[in-house]
Amino acid sequence: MPRLKKWMERQLDLLLEKRFRSLETLRLSPLEIRQRYPREQNIPAVLNGKLVLPDDPILRAAAQRYAGYFRLAGQGWRRW
Repeated sequence: MPRLKKWMERQLDLLLEKRFRSLETLRLSPLEIRQRYPREQNIPAVLNGKLVLPDDPILRAAAQRYAGYFRLAGQGWRRW
């Protein structure tokens, strides 16, 4: 029975690893997540000129990508 249990656990580990491989956030530290995925309230501030985009080209591209999720709606920013 212990061999069967070990085999099943190994199969489950392989399945989960394969399934979650594409989720980069599982491999990132909290600091890297904060840098790569800007906070939602920071995007309108960047677009309004209150905050500046990062100098790093990868982080800048991430901020610009998230800015695409926002649009001007009436008096303020609203997420689509």
